[in-house]
Amino acid sequence: MSVGAAKSLGSVAPTQSYTAFVTPSVINVSSPPGGATSPIATVNVTGTGAPYTYSWVKVSGAPITIDNDSSDRVTFSAQISNGTLQQSVWRVTVQDNATNTVTADVSVNFEFLFDS
Repeated sequence: MSVGAAKSLGSVAPTQSYTAFVTPSVINVSSPPGGATSPIATVNVTGTGAPYTYSWVKVSGAPITIDNDSSDRVTFSAQISNGTLQQSVWRVTVQDNATNTVTADVSVNFEFLFDS
């Protein structure tokens, strides 16, 4: 599995200052057929405005799923067959206690390789 760099979601509202990062911002998973993979993305928030809420939605792409769409840490999974590539884009929205929000997209790519 290769991992992309952190992605800043930005800062909001002068009265509430926080920044959130999703790591990784790109997830690429290559596995032999039948191989088990559980790639994870984590939202890290620094600054004021806690507690934070999290909401993940699939923006586009293949039937890749996550285990908890209201968590700061999610695990992606996909059911795909030999030699196929499944791609999707997910968006996380982080909201602070003053209802300010920031968002970021995460690209998830699953590829299962042919049997040799």
